Amino acid sequence: MGKIFKYIADEALVLSEYSCDICSERLGYNYHAFWVNPETNEEIEISSACKDCIEHSSLEWSCEFDLMDSFGADHKIIEINKHIDWNEGEKKRGFLLRYDKKPIWEGKALELLNKLRKTPKIPWLIQRPDWAVCCEDLCEFQGSPKNYEELIDIQKEGTYWDKGDRSKDHIPYHRDFIEHGEPLLFDEISNFKCLHCNRQYWIDQF
Repeated sequence: MGKIFKYIADEALVLSEYSCDICSERLGYNYHAFWVNPETNEEIEISSACKDCIEHSSLEWSCEFDLMDSFGADHKIIEINKHIDWNEGEKKRGFLLRYDKKPIWEGKALELLNKLRKTPKIPWLIQRPDWAVCCEDLCEFQGSPKNYEELIDIQKEGTYWDKGDRSKDHIPYHRDFIEHGEPLLFDEISNFKCLHCNRQYWIDQF
C-alpha cells in the first residue's frame, strides 16, 4: 500500500514538471480533471495537482463516464441536442454530451469513484480512464514493467483487465507478448495488485 497515495505504490509515483494548477505553490502530479474555483464558481480544466489539493479540493476526473463498466455504475441516456457542434460540446465537457451518456453514481460505484478522485491520474492510460477493482476496492497501481522479462511475468501471473476481469473471456482481447514480442513502450502496460487478496491485474493500452 502506498504511503503517499493509498492506491499508487510510492515507487510508481512521478511528479509532474509543472506546478499545481490549483495552488501554484508545489509541483503537482498528473491529474487531468475539472475543478470549480470556490471564489469565482468558475469551472477550470487542470492537468497538474499537488497532494494537498488532490486530497482537499473538489475534483472530477475527465471522462469519468468511461469508468461506468469498471465500477459497475448504472447509467442512463439523456436527450441532448443530437446535432450538437463538436467545438461547442467541448466547452460543456464534450465527450459526455457527444455520446449522450450521463452516469448515475451511487452505492459502491460512487464510493470507488470518490476514492479515485483522491488519487493522481497515474498510470498513463492513453486510450481511456480505467482502473482494476478487486474485493470491492480499488487495486494499487504498481507501475509498468521495466523490461521484457518483467512484462512476461506480468502477463503470466496477472489477469488481463479491460473495464472488467477478462479472465473468463473465450477470446480475450489483448496482445500476446510471448508470441508477438514487446510493445513499443513498456508504459503501455499498467500493473495492479489487490490490497486484500494480492491478486494481480494488468491493463494494456497502446
